[in-house]
Amino acid sequence: MAEDKGTMRSGFELDLVDLSGVELGSEDDSPKVSKKRDKEKMIDNYLKKMKSKGDFPIFSKQLGDINRILSSDYASANDIANVITQEFSLTNKLLKLVNSSFYGNFTRDGDITTITQSMIIVGTNQIQKASTSLIHFEHLQTNSQTAELMDISIGTFLSGMIAKDIVSQKVKKIDPEEAFICSMFHNLGLHLVMFYNYDDFEKIKKRVELGNDRKTASREVLGISYEELGLGVAKKWGLPDYIVQSMERSKVFENDQKTSSRTKKDWLLNISFCANELCRAVSEESEITFSAVVKRFRTVFQLPEKKTKELVESAFNKIIKHSSTLNIDVNKSNLLSRVKSLIANEKSKPNKKVIFDGIHKISETIQSPDYTYHMVLADIIDIMYEGFKYDRVLICIKDIKTEEFVCRYGKGNDFLDLLNSFRFRIDNTKSIFNITLERQRDIVITDLKESGYGDKIPEWFQNIIKTNTFVLYPIVIQGVPAGLFYADTMYKSILDSNIQKHMKTLRDLALRAIKQRI
Repeated sequence: MAEDKGTMRSGFELDLVDLSGVELGSEDDSPKVSKKRDKEKMIDNYLKKMKSKGDFPIFSKQLGDINRILSSDYASANDIANVITQEFSLTNKLLKLVNSSFYGNFTRDGDITTITQSMIIVGTNQIQKASTSLIHFEHLQTNSQTAELMDISIGTFLSGMIAKDIVSQKVKKIDPEEAFICSMFHNLGLHLVMFYNYDDFEKIKKRVELGNDRKTASREVLGISYEELGLGVAKKWGLPDYIVQSMERSKVFENDQKTSSRTKKDWLLNISFCANELCRAVSEESEITFSAVVKRFRTVFQLPEKKTKELVESAFNKIIKHSSTLNIDVNKSNLLSRVKSLIANEKSKPNKKVIFDGIHKISETIQSPDYTYHMVLADIIDIMYEGFKYDRVLICIKDIKTEEFVCRYGKGNDFLDLLNSFRFRIDNTKSIFNITLERQRDIVITDLKESGYGDKIPEWFQNIIKTNTFVLYPIVIQGVPAGLFYADTMYKSILDSNIQKHMKTLRDLALRAIKQRI
């Protein structure tokens, strides 16, 4: 036995997962052996169909490799690292996420440079689970050839983030990474059909539109339901039991079930189901509504609708924050647009008290003899950010030596990262920044695609900020451009003309404060 352990520690023979001839475990809802064999045959046939797609064997091998490591008691950090580093894209994403706030503030930016080091800092189990999740997400993304498929891949990741937040808020005894990975694999059968046989998916979708539920419709087209297909494939891939069990949608809680009787399996199943249903309610025009999902799980998680929206918003914000690492184009996702609309009513209402009190305070400050305009500008940034509910507010001031307009202060998303990169100079191009400063024109962009300014956005700006909705308020003193206020938002309602007049007031107060001190 000792010899076997020593051999396993030296490495693994990680062969392609065999997609045929592997016996499925017993099915709770399949009492007859013949029915079980028919189901296995249908799963095998479907796998063979998918295998004809060039990347499917590679995908199944990656998952098989990772999950053989997951299931072994003898895997070393080096064994795991060797498997992960075979895939450059996976390695790159993992290191970027570990070095970001995705897993908390473990390091200063860029400190972790190897997979082995990341396992020491973050934890081997967390890296193992993250690898499996990212392989699945990467695969879905790679095969997303339409906007609909792209939204499915993004929704998969979003559901995982929602599941983690449900755990952190209400079910703290569950490992958040397990909730994350279970949620991502919860609809595996649906994902496989969508990405490998879209024609079948379309047939099922039409039946659902005619009034059938998804389980019945998928059985009519495939011979088995999405759930049965996903479970069968998950078992053949050797996914851990806690993932497989969390896919059994037919065993979701009833609302009146007592908390004390719930097992880890129960919690992971219901967290995964709830997170995915919330995403589905947002992403589809269907019979499922957000309120209906909240009502179904209200007694399970003790989450009212407002709190549930906050969880979805939290997950959404994390997706936005890490979108560049995950290669997500947030401006092309219909799903993310719908999520923004869902939370808009909760977040997009400007705080008029903050705005009016702030204007009054600044007006009084600049009448006193001992203020500095730096102090006033900082206060104005705070008022803009807190009062208007912008996602990001920056002020750029012209550097006399370099002639560049450089970000000096701000608040909001990734502000510190922009201090060195948000800079420009007036030149002979028709950049939107040249236009606002040279023509002393306030520019309010509610939708960049329809604004007429699309070809006037400089490359440096597109490289560091992804937004369709932003404002520019120039600071021009005696005809000479001195700086500008920049702010962006995901909510167009903030850009209402009645609200924006207060932005002009704050900009004019900034001008007065500067003029009185020069």
